Amino acid sequence: MQFFIERVLDGKMLSSEDIHVLEPVLEQNPQTYACAKRISSYMQRNLQVEIPREELIYLTIHMTRIMLQRLLFQNAPQLTPFKC
Repeated sequence: MQFFIERVLDGKMLSSEDIHVLEPVLEQNPQTYACAKRISSYMQRNLQVEIPREELIYLTIHMTRIMLQRLLFQNAPQLTPFKC
């Protein structure tokens, strides 16, 4: 998430025509995607920057990865989805 914030602050956000191959991530993780959209909205309001869909996908992927790591490596008894 550090790199996401750095790219936003530097104005060097992801942009790719090939990112559509990752679209299923959004469909498979709707709650995490909703949280990523809320983070994006917050940043847009407070930093006056437009967050492209590619960055939303990136953020969703990494938030999902964090949840899975917690589940697999920290023996979390019950892991609930991100709550935003």
